[in-house]
Amino acid sequence: MADGSETVIEESAPPLEHSLAPAQIRYLYLWVHPQWSSPWSHDGIDIEIEEYKKFIHALKTAPRTGMVQIANEPRQEYMQNEVYARFIEELKRFDEYAMGLLGDRYLVWNKTRFIDARNPEQVRKLVDKFNLLETGQDNFVLERERWQAKDPKYLAKISVFGKERDTCPLGQATLFGLNNLASIVRYHSQEIPCGIIPPSPTNQFPGDGNAVYIFEK
Repeated sequence: MADGSETVIEESAPPLEHSLAPAQIRYLYLWVHPQWSSPWSHDGIDIEIEEYKKFIHALKTAPRTGMVQIANEPRQEYMQNEVYARFIEELKRFDEYAMGLLGDRYLVWNKTRFIDARNPEQVRKLVDKFNLLETGQDNFVLERERWQAKDPKYLAKISVFGKERDTCPLGQATLFGLNNLASIVRYHSQEIPCGIIPPSPTNQFPGDGNAVYIFEK
């Protein structure tokens, strides 16, 4: 499974200006390759996009969370299908919608096919975008998980889901060193985020359902 070309970041680029406080973001959701497949019908598109919007609204009230859409290229062999073509357009509209609600907490990652946390330049891109700090995360995980948060990391938790489940999303969770970034990495074997509950002011540590822990090798 290739990770594509490396992200090129200009050394002279000025720091990003954004509204995020240093170390504000502790939880990051990686939404992998939603363009890989589409619903079977126009009604299915509406239902799927609505699920994404519900999740974004949940993230809006969770200020310590961010979301990255890892955007694979649309599949040109499917673009003659009007349902797929419309789905791609709806995803573009959704990106605008999500950025409008989340601002700097939403990122479309379209430079490489996967995020490679073993690549210092890709790590720096995330650190700059989300104003991350390498610091203790033990106050942002469950008590029973604190043994995993003994070392400073940029994030308390990374959660991964997307299309098609158990292929690209599982590869993103397991093959690209995400444990270098986060104390805890969890993989959700589902294509859309229904049932994934982000932290909130009233529920700081929601359960992850059937998500599995991805441990550092």
